[in-house]
Amino acid sequence: MGKKMGVYSYRVYGWQVKSEIEIPELIQIPEIVDEEADVIVCLQVMPEDIRQALSRGQEEYFSKDRIWIQIENVGIYELTKGKVVAITPVPNVSIETIKQYFLGLICLILCLQKESLGLHGAAIEVEESAILILGESGSGKSTLTTALRKQGYRMLSDDFCVLGQNERGNSIVYPAYPQQKLCRDTMLEMNYNVNEYSIIQEERDKFAVPIGNGFADRPLPIKAIFILSPEACKEVDIEPIRGSYKVTSLLQHISAFNFTEQLGLPRNYFIKCIQVLKQVPVIKLKRPLEGMTVEKQIKMIKRILECNIDEIQEGVC
Repeated sequence: MGKKMGVYSYRVYGWQVKSEIEIPELIQIPEIVDEEADVIVCLQVMPEDIRQALSRGQEEYFSKDRIWIQIENVGIYELTKGKVVAITPVPNVSIETIKQYFLGLICLILCLQKESLGLHGAAIEVEESAILILGESGSGKSTLTTALRKQGYRMLSDDFCVLGQNERGNSIVYPAYPQQKLCRDTMLEMNYNVNEYSIIQEERDKFAVPIGNGFADRPLPIKAIFILSPEACKEVDIEPIRGSYKVTSLLQHISAFNFTEQLGLPRNYFIKCIQVLKQVPVIKLKRPLEGMTVEKQIKMIKRILECNIDEIQEGVC
């Protein structure tokens, strides 16, 4: 498994993380103790009940306070009460692989276990607030957010947004970490030299792109939510989403939705969605299925952001 073992303290998604494995992608903070940590990442010998379950062919277990999941050729991740992530790695697996699953799948499950609202999408800083860009895989989110970043807009998160409220009751999005994950096609489309970057997900041909000063390291109030939708249209266009469709559109982009079948959707998710949607407009950003229209998408977003919330909701801007 290699070296890089010790005790490290980080911040991500509004959580303070104490970790036995080094995760240099994250923002490091002064050392914290267990009581101060929102998440504790540690290594462990496989518990006997999990060993017995594996011998019976069981590969996962879900309950309100305890979840464990086997990831082939990586190990067992056990999550307890939304705080402790205990990892039993298989022999010879790299720390790099262990941490990548923590940063991806395990953080999604943690969010659900903590009953925090996590959405599949990116967050971009716009002046003193943020916009969320949601969409299905392949909708063009990465191309759009990369183009915005290249125009000088800073990114809070790449493909997973954790939402909360500040002391004034405003809906906010928390920063993730200063890295973007881009597939090869997007890299080439945006004129990156893929040979200069490390591949982090071979099965999906994704690369790690450090963004350095392009990262906004503070929670920000949410000004608008854009849902990117490739459609059989000729031009980039917008459509304000209203009524109950706003709640549905948000729930459809819950990052850990695949696990709600085992755990159920926390009741307060609906309450949290409604709290967000009372304050934040949701706009469908329609783009043609073919052609490079990212500059037109950005112009449309900028036009919308010049309007006030009422104008956006009514579709008059």
